[in-house]
Amino acid sequence: MGCSAFQAAEDQANVANASVAVVAHLAGSPAGFWLDFSGASSLYREEPGGATFTRAELLALMTQNRDQMTVISTPLGSERRVAAPSGVATVPTGPVPSGLQLMPMVPNTAYTDIPALTLLWELGGDPAHNGTLGHTVRLYQNALLTDGPAGAYGLCSIRHEASRRFRVAGQNIRHGATLRLFIQNDPLAGPPITALPIDDPGQVATLELELPIYPTDIVLANTARVWETAVELEPQFFYRLMAGRPNAFPGVIDKVTDLDFLFQIVPEAQPVGSWSPPAWNNHWVRVVNADGTQGDGGWQLLTLEPGPDCP
Repeated sequence: MGCSAFQAAEDQANVANASVAVVAHLAGSPAGFWLDFSGASSLYREEPGGATFTRAELLALMTQNRDQMTVISTPLGSERRVAAPSGVATVPTGPVPSGLQLMPMVPNTAYTDIPALTLLWELGGDPAHNGTLGHTVRLYQNALLTDGPAGAYGLCSIRHEASRRFRVAGQNIRHGATLRLFIQNDPLAGPPITALPIDDPGQVATLELELPIYPTDIVLANTARVWETAVELEPQFFYRLMAGRPNAFPGVIDKVTDLDFLFQIVPEAQPVGSWSPPAWNNHWVRVVNADGTQGDGGWQLLTLEPGPDCP
């Protein structure tokens, strides 16, 4: 067997577009393996059993003429089930997640260049050209640029935007984990009280976003691996989470629910002080593994992977 099938499948797994399973028939018996990114390096793990192999070691298991392996690029998160000869995957166990760091949000690989586009954004912001959605995104971008620290959120100018995925880095995150992001959900209260933990009785009401996360090939200097959601948030959603609620700017219907955000058409050039991104852009970060172990990263900022508009 050549390595091209492995490489093609692994390339997509490296950017969290797919997972990898290997279904094998070795010495007359079925066997299965899946690509495990949870450690310091990526290895193929037997399912069940847990023994690990490099790609070369995995191929070396074929020693008889009738031995065979089939590399399968599976939907994200399905690799363990597909690899299990019984069809039922074991749950990875281990220590609690730690050192959690919310990383800049990124577009998926097909949308990487969209934030570099200027088409329609050069027409003066007339909603007749690109609709309420584009106008709302620019309103939020102005809010971050006007009332937030310069360049702190990965945005340096008004520009086009793409849907983005959440990313989180940490130790002891395992396959099957979910990112739990807690966001302010009280229309009558102010921003989150960052001096209090999420479960304190005095904390504002929050909405919990539970999002499955999948590993990438990015490992930070502290050996923490970066994990990514397949869920992609629309720009008006994540910009709203970053900019917060306007303080004194009239004309905005501001109602946060678990489904939508509603707006009237309002001018984009808001007075300085209309928004408070430093206070509102705080979200409690938690990761829960499939075995129930969980770790908290505390209150952290949502940021964007800087685009070409940032020097």
